[in-house]
Amino acid sequence: MAWVPLLLILVLLVIGIIYFTGFRPAPKIAAIESVKYNNDYMGFSLVLPKDFDPYLTQRKDESSYSDLEIFVATSDKFYSQELQSYAKPVVVRVYDREAWDSLKEDDPIKTSYRYQGIKGNKIYTIKFWDTVPADWDSKWNRKIEEFIISGFKIL
Repeated sequence: MAWVPLLLILVLLVIGIIYFTGFRPAPKIAAIESVKYNNDYMGFSLVLPKDFDPYLTQRKDESSYSDLEIFVATSDKFYSQELQSYAKPVVVRVYDREAWDSLKEDDPIKTSYRYQGIKGNKIYTIKFWDTVPADWDSKWNRKIEEFIISGFKIL
């Protein structure tokens, strides 16, 4: 039982260090302000960071899938742009199930588009930009991607 006083001293020492150094548990990350995007026609909704607002969308239909492209304003003149002064951070691709199933597992499309779910004969996937414009460097990170994915709902 000689170790009990030593344990008590150690506990008090740790508590003292925590109290006097001002150590506090890390605050919880503040909720990301957001805007909701609903697409009843394609059958999904997304929650996007408020930094996306205002944003533009464009739908492209192909024989085996439809894309919903989301564009955000950028001032990066060196960024490759489809639309002048806009970058494309998010693409939601909705495949016909047969077309998705016909792709090999190592197909670049299957490795670049993240599977989100299935409803009926439709496969829902999402892809984020490969290169971030310079003016979005401080606003974009893996947590933002996970935030968008967590807010993805199949309707």
